[in-house]
Amino acid sequence: MASFNNDESNSCEIALKQPFSKKSSKRIIHLLNRFVLVSLVLIPFSGMGFLTLTVLAPSLGNPEAKFYGSSKGYPAKQRAAGEAIDVETITLGVAEFTQSLSAPGESVALQSIEIRPEVQGVIESVFVEEGDWVSVGQTLIQLNQQSFLDEVKIAENNVANDQENLRSLSEATANDFAKLTSDIAKAEERVVNAQFRWEVAQDVIRERRQNALESASTQLQNASERLGRIQALVDQGALPEFELLEAEDEFVRRQHELFLIQQGSLDDNAREYDDRDYLISRQLQLERAKLSLERSLALAPGQVEKARLRLETRQAQLREAYRNLERTTIAAPSDGLISVVTVDNGEVVGSTSEEPLMLLNQNVLFEAFIDQAQLNQVAEGDSATLRLTAYPGELFTGQVVKVNPTIETDATEQRKVGTDRQYTYSVWVKIDDLQMPPGLQGYVQFGKTRIALSLPESSLLHLSGGEGMVMTIEEGKAVPRAVTVGPLLDNRREVISGLQPGAKVILNPQALQPGDRVRDAET
Repeated sequence: MASFNNDESNSCEIALKQPFSKKSSKRIIHLLNRFVLVSLVLIPFSGMGFLTLTVLAPSLGNPEAKFYGSSKGYPAKQRAAGEAIDVETITLGVAEFTQSLSAPGESVALQSIEIRPEVQGVIESVFVEEGDWVSVGQTLIQLNQQSFLDEVKIAENNVANDQENLRSLSEATANDFAKLTSDIAKAEERVVNAQFRWEVAQDVIRERRQNALESASTQLQNASERLGRIQALVDQGALPEFELLEAEDEFVRRQHELFLIQQGSLDDNAREYDDRDYLISRQLQLERAKLSLERSLALAPGQVEKARLRLETRQAQLREAYRNLERTTIAAPSDGLISVVTVDNGEVVGSTSEEPLMLLNQNVLFEAFIDQAQLNQVAEGDSATLRLTAYPGELFTGQVVKVNPTIETDATEQRKVGTDRQYTYSVWVKIDDLQMPPGLQGYVQFGKTRIALSLPESSLLHLSGGEGMVMTIEEGKAVPRAVTVGPLLDNRREVISGLQPGAKVILNPQALQPGDRVRDAET
């Protein structure tokens, strides 16, 4: 190659020294062509050699290069030589993760409450207009109260009358019980007296009858003895026969007296019967008094209970009248914005009206529409910064109060009177110190910082569904460990599980094999 170059140069010198001719010019052109062809062949090979020396050779020792894991790379050579492979590591520690997410949206009322009357009446006053902010308990509408006041007065009179009736019935029942109890006590006393009177009369009659019997028996005995003596004297002829007849008459008369006494006298029997009848009448009076008390005890509680229930019914009617009177004043059930007013003074309204009197938008929040894949990046309690088109240049702060993972569809829309709730893939943000009407458009930015274990993205061998694999240095060897990681932020991932703080994790472990001897390059 060197001789060829020298010959060429000599030929050129000779040609230059000689006068130019057509033959010499052709020769020069031929030499130049040959020089160009040789250059075109040599330059690529020279470039390839240069690239090999400057790019390929260093990549064999660069862990981030593809050739690093080849059979000519540094790990393969060290593994073949039985020597430890120098690797770069990090010590697993905590780091701050700051997530930032923006989403458009608009202010919405979570509930739209329909204000309806609970009673029928004539509107006397309307105290609010569309666009007014109201607080809970604030009077919105006043109905005419005159007819309701009359109903209250009637109900109060009914209650007063039934209270008086119940009081009178209770007092009368108590008085009846006292009188019947007293009558029973008196009847019992009369029965005792009649019993005593009958017993005394019996004793007198028995004593008198006993004395009469003894006297009659003695007289009969005497008459019998006299009859016997006279009979003996008549038989002897000492006395005439009429004396015997008189003695017999006397004996018969004494027998008759004894018989009458044994049968009892009419006066004694009449008195005995009178006393017995008197005792029986007193006993009947006692029984009647007891029956009257039992009947009163059975009937009076039912009458009192009936009067009490009637009073309770009247009291319930009075309470309902009071409630109806209160319902003539329609107040705001909560804080909110009056968005619709459909009535005016003098209109007749009722609970069956199809159209509500007013619409109260409650809990007006900012609804930010976020893709469902990013919902897990926002949680309740996160802070938020809001920019509204209606307030150019102003920033408002707020807090996430709800992360709503439900889609609103026509099929699930509820048709009902009352509260209308809205749902979609969205995040609801409550704004501090700002009363927003529905319909304000803008966008909100979420940002939160947390402290967690973190790894560089390059330390992961593979990643699928949040599950990955890393290599750690344990007792001088490369040991694979399964880990669960979070989303990628600033080329780092949060370690959720699988590693403990302080673990030595190998950076760029793609060329390593489990069990390789490794050595921390820093040591």
